Amino acid sequence: FAELSTEQVKGIARTIAEDFDARRIFVAITGGEPLLREDLVEVTGFLRSLGMSPSMVTNGTLLDADAARRLVDATGCFHPTPVDGLDGFFAARLCHGAACRLSGQCL
Repeated sequence: FAELSTEQVKGIARTIAEDFDARRIFVAITGGEPLLREDLVEVTGFLRSLGMSPSMVTNGTLLDADAARRLVDATGCFHPTPVDGLDGFFAARLCHGAACRLSGQCL
């Protein structure tokens, strides 16, 4: 199976936004590891521009302060959830603490 392209994801989201009230749609981005998508900032920003609320479940190993800032900048407020929560081992050790604190300010 191939991963959906950026345009395919945008097309699906656009169709959903046309058929439903996008302000009431919460989009959970999961994986594998969603932070591996090179277009994650673009996709989450697009979802937000439609009025949707994107969120993500991540193991946190790729989420540093710079990555968190790009996601927050793209979406206004992004809610990554490390697999063990914002206060757990992954958040403190693998999620580089500062990134989780930055993203946690939006919660």
